[in-house]
Amino acid sequence: MIVEELQHVPPGKRTGPIIVCEYSQVPWRHNMFGVKWRAIESAVGVPAGVQNRDRRAGGITEAADVGVPLDSIRRHASHSKISTTARYSRGHVGSKNEVARQRVAGRGTNRNGGNERQ
Repeated sequence: MIVEELQHVPPGKRTGPIIVCEYSQVPWRHNMFGVKWRAIESAVGVPAGVQNRDRRAGGITEAADVGVPLDSIRRHASHSKISTTARYSRGHVGSKNEVARQRVAGRGTNRNGGNERQ
């Protein structure tokens, strides 16, 4: 999306801050940007406790779960150390989800000689 938006800016003017206030044409002050961003999140149903840093870890985890090499993720996330990327990766989430999927898929099958207790 960001690259798509940047296409609207002439190449010679692609310097300085990317996110500017549409009214003042200067960078947003941190607190005002947060207020506006939260209003957008609320409008689309993002829970109040979710923060941008959660999304970053989620993206890194998702990439790792589908097999992207950790060093590639490290470069994409602009981390200088792979240990930082590993800390962001919540790889255990994917394995827990897989166990839950398999448990649900196995419900109702008669694997215990007539005892369907799980």
